[in-house]
Amino acid sequence: MGPSGAGKDSVLDWLRASELRPASLQIAHRYLTRPISTLDENYIYLTNTEFEQRKAQGLFLLDWESHQTRYAIGCEVETWLNQGIDVILNGSRAYFEQALSQYPALKGLYLDVDDGLLEQRLRARGRDSERSIQERLSMAKDRRLKTHPAVINFSNNEALADSGQKLIELLQS
Repeated sequence: MGPSGAGKDSVLDWLRASELRPASLQIAHRYLTRPISTLDENYIYLTNTEFEQRKAQGLFLLDWESHQTRYAIGCEVETWLNQGIDVILNGSRAYFEQALSQYPALKGLYLDVDDGLLEQRLRARGRDSERSIQERLSMAKDRRLKTHPAVINFSNNEALADSGQKLIELLQS
């Protein structure tokens, strides 16, 4: 979890490609109602109708809405967990408590980044309006989850490879 632009998807993409990734770790895809662009993260696009159908069929473990986009985590994660496989995913700060109530053993990883770097990253990704950037920067100031007992804090101010290496070390501890 962490603010938009903190680098969650970049770190997960690095982890996906890393030979250092533990074999017992799966990285869950998210299902989103935002059309895919070549600069976006790795996710599965669904129309609003498809999203509703899958939700009605019980195919999502968790779902939420943020910034006019609907997000979900698929039921395949439950299968992986039941097989003893560790799972990491890009979740939502706003829905962490809901996820924790469903999965009491859940550990949150809060990716944080300095405010100036966060603004640079939001602007560099080129998909947000000025208003959206300002909203996201404002939302990023709410860092209450950083003190939650089920949350591990993780600074992502470094180069991607350095942050990825730190994540590997954290996962192995």
